[in-house]
Amino acid sequence: MGVDLGRSVDAFLKDLASRRPTPGGGSAAALAGSVAGALGSMVCRLTVGKKGYEAVEEAFRGYSRELREPRRRLRALVSEDADAFEAVMTAFRMDRSTTEEKERRTTAIQAALKKAAEVPLETARHCADILRLLRAMSGDANKNAVSDVGVAAHMSLAALRAAFLNVDINLASISDSSFVKRLQTEVEGLERRAVEDHEEAVVIVARRLR
Repeated sequence: MGVDLGRSVDAFLKDLASRRPTPGGGSAAALAGSVAGALGSMVCRLTVGKKGYEAVEEAFRGYSRELREPRRRLRALVSEDADAFEAVMTAFRMDRSTTEEKERRTTAIQAALKKAAEVPLETARHCADILRLLRAMSGDANKNAVSDVGVAAHMSLAALRAAFLNVDINLASISDSSFVKRLQTEVEGLERRAVEDHEEAVVIVARRLR
């Protein structure tokens, strides 16, 4: 069950490329978001304590602290996404010989699908948080590392949108219309804010690279 990121990157990529359905796109999205967060943390460390950046040192210490939780959760979500999808598959394999078994199976499937939608939504939330911080960092980050802010911004938005695909595929099979509407509304809001933060960050990065 899950994904062991304590192993090598090569082992994870081998699992990702295998015939097994997990890890899949949701795990890949969470890992990409975590990588983006790590890049943001690197930029903070390359800015704090450097000559010429004294005025923004405390701000970057703050950004570094704020990045810790998204990075931690996204790393965990790599495995949690795989677990959530495996739970969906387990529910679909439940017996359905009797009416009672069919009802239990349907209930289990719907519960598992909701969890499988909520996990990538959490991934997207953390990616949006990282983008917000990258936008704030972009204008004052160490100029020698500002390209990494741009890379992290692109990766964060890609990870967020990848996570949304995994939300959508599960929502399509969920019968609880109020649950579906609530998640769709949050997705729309996250997308809107994330695009704004991404666009602002990459414009500033491009300007500083010239």
